[in-house]
Amino acid sequence: MAIARSLFDAPPSAVLPASVDWLTGTLFGTVAITLCVLAVAFVGLVLMSGRMAIRDALRVAIACFVLLGASSIAGGLRIVADQAVYATPASPQQ
Repeated sequence: MAIARSLFDAPPSAVLPASVDWLTGTLFGTVAITLCVLAVAFVGLVLMSGRMAIRDALRVAIACFVLLGASSIAGGLRIVADQAVYATPASPQQ
């Protein structure tokens, strides 16, 4: 029979980073994809019934692309920012 750990012992890993990873995985994983599919389906139905402008429907579609592609967009921006910071200016020729 194993002895139960004490509540005063330190946890085996960091709790806050683990919870943030879980929350990020949940919000950008299956839940986000499901919400985007439902949003596009609802907007398409409302758009086809004539109760929504095309501009508003495109706004929802673009928001879904940004949400689902956030990691790729952030990675691209990070690469561009790193290149801008570490680029050495050309010396002026005399």
